[in-house]
Amino acid sequence: MPHFRTGALVLPVVVALGTIAASQGLQTQIHITGENPGMRLRDRQGGPVLAEVNFWRVAWSPMGSGHVCYVTTGDGKGPNDLRLALTDNEKLADFVTHETMAKLIQDFATPAYKVQRATFGFTGDTLSERTEICKSDQYTVETTWRGLAPGNYGEMRPPNGFLMQFIIMVAKEGEIRVNGRKLPGAVYPEQGRPNAYLAFAETWRKAPAPASAAAPTAQADPFTGTWVLNVAKSQMQPATASKSEIIYYRITGEEEDFLSDAVTAEGYPESIKYTARYDDGKPYPFSISVNGKVTNPGALTMVKKIDLWTRERYNVRDGKPVIASRRVVSKDGKTMTITILRVDAQGREVVNEIRLLEKRN
Repeated sequence: MPHFRTGALVLPVVVALGTIAASQGLQTQIHITGENPGMRLRDRQGGPVLAEVNFWRVAWSPMGSGHVCYVTTGDGKGPNDLRLALTDNEKLADFVTHETMAKLIQDFATPAYKVQRATFGFTGDTLSERTEICKSDQYTVETTWRGLAPGNYGEMRPPNGFLMQFIIMVAKEGEIRVNGRKLPGAVYPEQGRPNAYLAFAETWRKAPAPASAAAPTAQADPFTGTWVLNVAKSQMQPATASKSEIIYYRITGEEEDFLSDAVTAEGYPESIKYTARYDDGKPYPFSISVNGKVTNPGALTMVKKIDLWTRERYNVRDGKPVIASRRVVSKDGKTMTITILRVDAQGREVVNEIRLLEKRN
């Protein structure tokens, strides 16, 4: 699970959603529910992922119940890398791969997983330690989480239309063994996204839109959605270029929720996030982290809604807003152009970069 919020602060929002759904006579559609622990092993904090397990114990889905254990070593593309999907329900594995995880994580299904029939079990008290055991004819995969923190309520609201709610227990340590061999790497802390966790009662749900609506909703805003950077069609500076970028945009009323997950030219993970209201004259916290470290502590931002198709973001310096970027969505809603700006000594706007993104959903 990429970025999530935990604690009581999210509860009023959940209650509000339930109230809205009830008042509009909508039935909540459950997409999937069950357990979804995960682990990523790295060679150092913020370093490349050496091995990863994403595990599903599904209590209910349209494809029934069952298990899916995704195992990747390296980038999954090398001749000795593993790229496995161990399962006891192949229809469920296909559903989780393409209709669930691929809706959340770009290129989750690429390269393709090798599907194998398997059996599943677990050991441990789930208070301090737990091990999930997945056995196929060829592989035995044992994933162990240790040093478990108490469970916290969490939720994610990615702009793919799902609301994800779960109980999460973050682990301080962990290991992955394949056929008895301990895989290289360790669990390192990472800001905003734990590298080892148990997730219980994870439920993805989606409320259908009303059959007709008299006024536009938050989903009607053309910026709301998931946007993927087209590197070939973008004009980026070498020092600030990205190998990849996904922007998650959600507009609710006059509030803009922005999250960018990118990979820098040097191969480090970069995250940019903020939540701000349009045109209220107030600065809001604005965070940039590279390789797990915040690079702009104390930074503030403001956002401005020019029209339905155009938005501007400002950095706040010495209490004054200075334009940082202008974002324009095409009239067909398929592309977004982000112009990265700076202001020269004469107060003129100077274009630093132009990034073109394509809407995924």
